[in-house]
Order: sequence, then C-alpha cells, then structure tokens
Amino acid sequence: MSNKDQTTALVTGETLIYQRGGEGYQLPVGTSAWYAWLQTATIFRVRSPFGTFTMLPLPSLLERLEHRLAVLTGGPRDAPARQHTLRNTIAWSYELLSEEEQRLFRLLAVFIDGCELAAAEAVYSAQGGERALVLDGVTALLDKHLLYQGKQGDHAPRLLLHETIREYGLEALGVNQELEMARQSHAEYYLRLAEEAEEHLEGTEQAVWLERLEREYANLRAALQWMLEQHAHEMALRLSGALFHFWEGHGHLHEGRTFLKRALASGQEVAEGVRAKALHAAGFLAVTQGDLERGAALVWEAVVLHRELGDARRLAWSLFLLGYIAWTNGDFGTARSHAEEGLAVARAGDEKAILAYLLDLLGQIALDHGEDTSARALLEEGLTLHREMGDTRGSLNALIPLKRVLAALGETTRARACAEEQLSLSRTVGYPVGAAGALCFLGRLALEEGNVPTASGLFEESVALLREVNENWRIATNLQGIGVTLAAQGQPAAAAWLWGAAEALCAQLRAPLPPEERAFVERALPAVRAALGEEAFTTTWAEGQAMTPEQALAAVDYTALSSQPPAQATRRTRGTHHQLPSPSETLDLTERQVEVLRLVAQGLTDAQIAEALVISPRTVNAHLRSIYSKLDITSRNAATYFALEHHLI
Repeated sequence: MSNKDQTTALVTGETLIYQRGGEGYQLPVGTSAWYAWLQTATIFRVRSPFGTFTMLPLPSLLERLEHRLAVLTGGPRDAPARQHTLRNTIAWSYELLSEEEQRLFRLLAVFIDGCELAAAEAVYSAQGGERALVLDGVTALLDKHLLYQGKQGDHAPRLLLHETIREYGLEALGVNQELEMARQSHAEYYLRLAEEAEEHLEGTEQAVWLERLEREYANLRAALQWMLEQHAHEMALRLSGALFHFWEGHGHLHEGRTFLKRALASGQEVAEGVRAKALHAAGFLAVTQGDLERGAALVWEAVVLHRELGDARRLAWSLFLLGYIAWTNGDFGTARSHAEEGLAVARAGDEKAILAYLLDLLGQIALDHGEDTSARALLEEGLTLHREMGDTRGSLNALIPLKRVLAALGETTRARACAEEQLSLSRTVGYPVGAAGALCFLGRLALEEGNVPTASGLFEESVALLREVNENWRIATNLQGIGVTLAAQGQPAAAAWLWGAAEALCAQLRAPLPPEERAFVERALPAVRAALGEEAFTTTWAEGQAMTPEQALAAVDYTALSSQPPAQATRRTRGTHHQLPSPSETLDLTERQVEVLRLVAQGLTDAQIAEALVISPRTVNAHLRSIYSKLDITSRNAATYFALEHHLI
C-alpha cells in the first residue's frame, strides 16, 4: 500500500487532528464523527507524545479480536521481549505469581462477567484448595492488577477479569488439564445458588433474589450450556426448574423455553420429581408466551406425575396452570373445575402460596361471568394472603384483575391506586410485563377522562416496554383494551382499527387473546358495527390488520386529537400521495434523520435502530430530538403518524 493510502493523525488530549488530501481536520475523540473516521480510514499513523506508530482501523481490529492475545505485536525494538506481544506481557505477570495464586487466577477465568467471593471460594475448594486462602489470593491478584473489583452498590464486591486476561486464564486451565473440572464445579455452584434462590421467590426477599439471579445470569447460562454439552440432563432439568420464575419475571422467556426443551428432549432417565417440575416450568413459560396448546400438553404430563408422587404442593400449582389455560381458551367451566380441585388440594395441605393464586384465578373467572361482587371478594382475599406472605409477584397477580373489577364497579379512585401499586411493584421486581399492563390501564383511565396526550404517552411507554422483552401477545391485549375504551368514548372507527391490528398480531403468533379482553370486545362489538355500518366496519378493521401496533396507535392518536375518523384519514393520505413532497424537502430533515424516522415508524427501539444503522443509541436519541424539534412533535406515536402521512413505510 502506498503512502497516499495512509492517514497521519495527531492525538492531543481529547482532539484528533489529521490530514487527508492535503487538508487538515479536527475531531473530538469519542464522538460519532470520530468513530465514522475510524471506519473509513484504511491504515493510519498516529503521532502522540509516546512516539509515532501505525495502526489498523477499528473494523480491521475487530475482525482480529476473536483471538485478542495475538493482536498487539511490535512496539519499540529496544523494549523487553516480554512486551512484544500482549500474550507475553500477561504470561510474564502470571509467572511472577506463587503456585497457589496461579491456580486461583486460572479458576477465576471460568466465571463469565465475574463472580462474588463466595463463588470463587466454592470453586477453589471444590478443586482441593483451602477456602481460607482465597481472600489472600484475591488480594494479591488485585494488587498485581490481574483482577479488579466491580461496583455493585450495596451488594458484595464483584471480582472481574478483563476479557483478554480471562482468555489467557482459560488457556492456562486447558494446558493444566483443569478446564472441565473447573466448569463442573462452576455448574454445581450455580445449581445450588438457583435452588437456594427458588426458596425465596415466593416471600419477602423475592426482589433481592431476582436481582441477584440477574447479576449471575451469564454464569447461570454458561452452567446450563455445560450441563447440556456433558449430557448432565438431570442437573439441567433441576437448574431450569429452579429458574423458571426468574425467566418469566425478567423477560428471558424464549431462552428459558429453549433450555427446557433441550433438557426434556434428552430421553435420559431422571428422577420423576425432577422431570415433573421441569414439565410444569416448560408449560408455564409456553403459556406465558401464548402457546397454550403446547403448554397444556406439558402441564397435563406434570399433573400425572405429581399425582403418582403424591406431591400435593406441585399438584395444586399444576392444576392452577391447567385452570388458567382453560380460562384463557374461554372454557370457564373447565377452568373453574381445575381451580376448585386445586383449591381443595391446597387447603388440605395448608399451602397458602398457591391457595392465593387459585383465589385469584377464581376471581378472574367470576369477573368474566359478570359476577363483579364475587370476583372482588375472591381477589381481595387472594391479595391479603399474598401480602401476608410478602409475595410481591403474587400481589401483582391479584392486583391485575382487581383494578378491572373496581373500575367495573365504578370505584375509579381505588382502581387507579391498584394500577399505580402494580406499576410500582413491577418496577421493584423488574417485571416489565406487569409495568406495561399498569401503564396501559392508566392510559385507558386517562382516555376516559378525555386526556388524550397523557393517554398517548402511557400507551407508547407500555408498548415500548413490551417490545423490549418481545411480548407481542401482551401488545395485542393492550390494543384490544384501548379499543374498548375508545368505543365507549364514541370513537367506533378507532376501536375497529385497533381490534383489527390486535387480531392480525394474534394470528401471526397463533395465540388467542386472553378471555377478559375477548369478552370486553364481544360486548362492545355490536354497538361499533351499528355505529359504522357493516361496510365501513369491515374496511376499517382490514386497515387495522395491515398495520403494526405502533402505526395503529399513532393513527388513533392523531385522529383522536383531530376528531377525524381513522378510515377517512387513511383514505385522504393515500389519495394525496403524489402531492406530498418528501420530508427532507419540506422540513429540512437530513437523510439520516429520514432513515431514523422510518425505523421508528416500523416499531424499532432506539437500540434496534442503532444496530440497524451502525450508530450508537445516544446518536439515535440525538437524531430523534432533532426530528421532534423540526416536526414540532413530542412522541414516537406522532413521529410514526408523520411517517405514515409521508409514505415512508
């Protein structure tokens, strides 16, 4: 490569000064322009106070970082040999350690995203080392900068290795034939941790343990992967069975189902109790994602095993889940039968935790039968039990339908208080689905009060949360409920639009809507059909089916503010498409801003847009602020409707 293909740059403080084509330029280091320059440079020579050296650009370095230890070579010719490569530098530091320090260093490399001191002690002692020596060894490694501590607020300090140093430690484990033994000890420790955590996930320490599992999730995932690779399927089923409440609560549903499916498919002989528990967990996650048919098959198998084993507690839980599946399918008689059988089993065994959940389910069934007073009594009894036990997730399970009962009884103030409590508790335990449901309900209350901007913001936040955890079934539920609220406000076209979008989303997912929303729609449907007329109703419903949830909400938001029926607005924009100038021509949007606007309208989050455009989320946010300012809007819904108006999608 000739010299003209190279760029000479000078780094001074936080500024990059470089020459290209005979002209000089300046860029602040760390900005998007700096990263763009790194992307376009081929080879560049950097002049700094430490001398002049040649570097590869960022993309070329990234291609080579799969094996980090071989990347950094060269350096001044008079430097010691140990500094010629990064590997040699780490090896030199490693050789200065005592034998016990070397051993501890190697074993720490088995952890992903670090570990707490207790985990290091457990793995070290499992390999024959003295637990009491670990603290001294950790202190030595910290002093020699081979290990560092992560900040965790009030939690125990986290011990971390830089990834390049960890890679060297893993290689050393392999050379010393310790890797598989270390991974086994690592897996056994995290199995014990998960089973200990499970005991606390129904009580007052629920939030603390859920947060701890989240901090250790990379290690838990690695442990599960090792178990499956080694065909240790009983261990994998035990770990998966212990984690399913965490997977559900923190939005790791797909990954949880995948691990459980792999472990259950092994065909390996395992203890019946372990298999039954894993079947229930797999069924629970399937149902949570709307896969009711698969969920029912798994839970029925679990029920059979629980009956054979005489496990009253787990039998009651599985009967609850069967009742929930039947209720979701609209088979209220079967749902009530399963729930009442589970209730009898739970009362006989004095199992208050599941008893409370069964009361919740019976309350929901009563609500769907229009038995509001009975539903309220059942749900309040369930909520009282959940609170007595300190079961935050259980309280959420009761609050979700109770707020609807109170609203139906005209007790709006109490209904709002329940929704706000649901939102607060969901945020406390990191339950995005619960938070999204509360936001949607509060949005519906705002709509009923005629506060469209507030409602719009709440709906938008709710859908964004559900998008983050890939909960499209819950988005469809939200759309149905918002549609019912709009229908009651005399906006039948907006309701039909949202119902059409929800139906299309459910068809795509092959999952029916929850019965409570389905029942609401069935009650509101005749009035909407009559108000629109059959032809307009069919047209509007079909238009809703053709839109994403974000597009449907944006259009409803716009028409609610302008009092223009959605179908009429759509026909107007489609009919005038040839007259509309491009956004860049009319409002001085840059081409990049148009790209961002288009992706917003397609329902992508800031992180997804950043990935699609190969820019940072901070840059996406900056583009959005500029777009909002130029278009004189304040929300993603409004941006989406603008994109629809200008046919950017």
